[in-house]
Amino acid sequence: MARVSMFRAFIAALRKRWREQYPFIRPLKEGQVGLPISSSFYAGISRRTQMHVFLKFQPSAKVWEAGQFTLNVVLALDPKEPRTWGYTERVGDQFPEGPYRIGHLVGKKDKWWHLQLDKDHIGTQSWRPSSYAEPSLVLGEAVEDVTRDITTVLKLLEIAG
Repeated sequence: MARVSMFRAFIAALRKRWREQYPFIRPLKEGQVGLPISSSFYAGISRRTQMHVFLKFQPSAKVWEAGQFTLNVVLALDPKEPRTWGYTERVGDQFPEGPYRIGHLVGKKDKWWHLQLDKDHIGTQSWRPSSYAEPSLVLGEAVEDVTRDITTVLKLLEIAG
């Protein structure tokens, strides 16, 4: 599989998985500012925060980091104009409006997935598959790991279909 297509193949595999496991998580049908239709999802309204929840996959913009991505969880009062820039920190049990790096919601530091063998980001948690030998294995394991983290976020923010 070509290097540039791994992220697209991942999003396609993830959409298929979530259609079965989380049918209420839907790909965007129209663009909101800062949320690309091709790699963003709407997860519903958080019972905990009473805000709309978007999932924005963010691939690295650096050519030499093709296949690397992270995930931002965006909480928005207004679903038509979510704030997607910068990063928001939760304050105790409170979640102010804005974007959150998933790594900070499910762990202690920023998390990046590596669909290809490359170097780690300094100061981040780097997810890697058990082997890079077979692209379908890489994609399957990445979908499993992202889905596991999303399951944690759904419980944390009290979102159910």
